[in-house]
Amino acid sequence: MKKSLYLICLVLLLLLGATGCDLMPLAEESEENVVSSPITEAGVIAEANLVPVIYSALRFTMPGMVAEVTVSEGEEVEEGQLLARLDNIEPLEAQLLAADLAVLEAEQQLEELEKYRTDEDALELAEAALDLAKGQQRAARKALEDSTLTAPFDAKVMRIELEEGVYTSPAEPAMVLADTSSWYLETFDLDENEVVRISEGDKVDIMFDALPGQNFSGEVESISEYFLESFGNITYVVRIKLAETDDQLRWGMTAEVRF
Repeated sequence: MKKSLYLICLVLLLLLGATGCDLMPLAEESEENVVSSPITEAGVIAEANLVPVIYSALRFTMPGMVAEVTVSEGEEVEEGQLLARLDNIEPLEAQLLAADLAVLEAEQQLEELEKYRTDEDALELAEAALDLAKGQQRAARKALEDSTLTAPFDAKVMRIELEEGVYTSPAEPAMVLADTSSWYLETFDLDENEVVRISEGDKVDIMFDALPGQNFSGEVESISEYFLESFGNITYVVRIKLAETDDQLRWGMTAEVRF
């Protein structure tokens, strides 16, 4: 009986030993065959607003009653074109005319003194009088220019705040002009941890909230050096040039941009 029990235990030990020897290589083999998946860094996603290539908010630099508005919203204007004027133009024109005459008289007087070679004191006084007259002329011309509003560049009239017959001042906006020949996007929520992953020249995928299903592309043109603070976060403005355009695009539209 004892001999049979001994034989049974020996067989069990042999079986366990064989099983252990077989399992160890399998475990090692499975560890060697495990291939780690590559870790890819996700791109940066931000929100941005559409802006024209150039825009400007204009206002008069002197107060007065609006006499005339010569353009309408949506109109295309050329650089230097008259947009509006105040009603004080006539007295300003008279002041400029008087200043022009004063300069002419001072120049003639100085020429006469130089012609007859009078004393130096008289010449100095005549030169000073001419300088004063020219200064008054510049001031009169500047005042006349300030009574009119002209386009600083070729643009479209986006908004008009003026009304004829209504008083305006330098504190009040007059018109907004924009060159919409090309469009840009400017980010507003790109934080400090994300901006370091972006470089000028990077390609950008763009999708406008108002145009679902339409994909646009662009390129990073510039990254702001200075920061903005928004709700306690440090953010930076990235300016993106839009590669395509669409008649449905409007200033201020929101887009998702993927760098």
